Amino acid sequence: MLSDDCAPTSLRNNTRIKICGLTTPVDAQHAIDAGADYLGINFIARSKRCVTPEELLPWWGDLGAGAKRVALFQNADARDVERVLNQLDFDVIQFHGTESKAFCEQFNLPYWKAVSMSVSGSALGESFNVVADDYDSAEALVLDAVTVDAAGKVIAGGTGKQFDWALWPRWSDRTLWLAGGLDADNVAAGIEATRPWGVDVASGVESSPGRKDPEKIESFCRAVKRSV
Repeated sequence: MLSDDCAPTSLRNNTRIKICGLTTPVDAQHAIDAGADYLGINFIARSKRCVTPEELLPWWGDLGAGAKRVALFQNADARDVERVLNQLDFDVIQFHGTESKAFCEQFNLPYWKAVSMSVSGSALGESFNVVADDYDSAEALVLDAVTVDAAGKVIAGGTGKQFDWALWPRWSDRTLWLAGGLDADNVAAGIEATRPWGVDVASGVESSPGRKDPEKIESFCRAVKRSV
């Protein structure tokens, strides 16, 4: 059963906000002050926003309690996930790879599973129905764009690309997050098109990869709140 804080969209009056890929205490505090509900911390090695527990420990305990904390992983070894969780307090784990349901469930925390959605004109992408069925224990599903890099390697999440919102599973009663290419200028349209439980942004509020722009964070949060 879903927690009260993660009830389906139809039972909520507001759209939740996650600022993802935070790397500094200043940026994390800006996100909290602007009204973010969740802070996303990236432990995916290929990402420009990847951090280590050692980098976070000096300031992790000083953050206010105004937002929940989400740890992102992609096909990590279970020992590496446990090492992070043993050093830092998190509320949720978000998995972006091909991790099995059993793998995701073993850490005694609620987990979210990313669904790689096709960018317009691309044949890449996962079947929402298959992922939703395979990960029926996931507290939420994060629908994000999938693309490829210059070498042809598939990249899921954190690309700044927008997937085709026409693919949004309006019939689903799952708790769904909208991600991929969002910013202050398009998030209201994204919310109107999909009616997600929450919106997830990384590059759309950055001055450079891994460094957030406080004005962009504030503008994004204002746009979300105005759209509800």
